[in-house]
Amino acid sequence: MGFNSWVTHVIGACVREESFDSYSLTALGGRQTVFLDKQLLKRFAEAYDIPADRIRQFLDSELIDTDTLRTRSGVPDHAYISLMTGTSTTTFDVTDYENADAILDLNIPFSQQASKELLQNYSFVYDGGCLDNVFDPATALKNLVSLLKPNGRIVNWAAASNWPGAYAMVSPEWLFSFYALNGFKNIRVYLFLPFDDGSSKWPNLKASVFRYSPIFTRAEGWDPWKAALSHPGHPAFVLATAELEFPGQLDGWKTPIQSHYLTKDHFDWRLVSNDTPDLPFVFVDNQNDNEAIRRPFNSDHYRFIGTLATMPHS
Repeated sequence: MGFNSWVTHVIGACVREESFDSYSLTALGGRQTVFLDKQLLKRFAEAYDIPADRIRQFLDSELIDTDTLRTRSGVPDHAYISLMTGTSTTTFDVTDYENADAILDLNIPFSQQASKELLQNYSFVYDGGCLDNVFDPATALKNLVSLLKPNGRIVNWAAASNWPGAYAMVSPEWLFSFYALNGFKNIRVYLFLPFDDGSSKWPNLKASVFRYSPIFTRAEGWDPWKAALSHPGHPAFVLATAELEFPGQLDGWKTPIQSHYLTKDHFDWRLVSNDTPDLPFVFVDNQNDNEAIRRPFNSDHYRFIGTLATMPHS
C-alpha cells in the first residue's frame, strides 16, 4: 500500500480538476508508504498547480515517518495528503500494528463496527490496495464508499493481474459496474501497464495508461485465447476514481450483474454516461506510439491516453 508516481498523478489530477475545501477530511485504507521523496513531491505539486504556500510549508517542515513499518522516503502519509489535497487525515486498518487511527475490518460492514463520526464524513477516500488484500472485496468496496459524504471522491488502486502476494484481483468492469449502478458521477476507470525504461525502479516505473469503457465492439472471429495473449507480459493495475453524488444507504448498496448476463430485466449499467472528460494528467507523452497503444486484451474497451512518468514536467 502506498503513494507512488502513478497514484500521485491521479490524485494531483483530481485536485487540479476540483480542489478540496480547507474543512475536508481524507480517509486512508491502511497506513500508506510514500515512495517519493520531498524533491520529487515538490515537482509533482508544482506540475498539478498545488498552491505555493502549501508547497513551502511542506518543504520547511521536519518530516520523519516513525509511525509506519515500511518507511521509504521519510515522508509520512498524512504529510503527503496535506501537501496534495490540503486535507486532514484519518487512517484505519484491521490491526494497530502501524498505529492506525481506527481499527476496522473491511470484511465486515462498517455500519456494524464503525463510529458514526466516521461514516459519510469524508471528502476523499483512498484505497491503496485494500481490494486485492481482503477475502471479501465486494464488502470492502461497500465499506470504503460508506465513508464518503455527498460529492466525496474515492480513488482505488488495485492489482488487475497476477501480482505476487495479491489475495484477489479486480477488473475495470467490476469497479465501473458498481459505481455506475449505485449512482456515482464522474466515473473514470484506468488500466495502468507499467514498463521499465531504465529510468526508475518499482513502484515508480513509467506506465502506459488506458481509459476503460464498458461499451466495445467485437470483431468477427474475436478469439479469447488470442485476446489474452495480446496483453503485454508485465503487470496491470486498475486505478479508478468516482464521486458519490447522494448519500449512500450504508448497507443498501446495489449489486451489479456482470455484462455477460445482463437482460432486459436488469438495469444496464453500461449505458451510464461515460463521457466524463479524462482527468487532467500531466503527460510525458500522449503521442500515438505503436507499442504503447497496443490494446490490452485486443479490445476497444481500452483507449490509450498517454504515458505517465516518475517525474512530471513542471
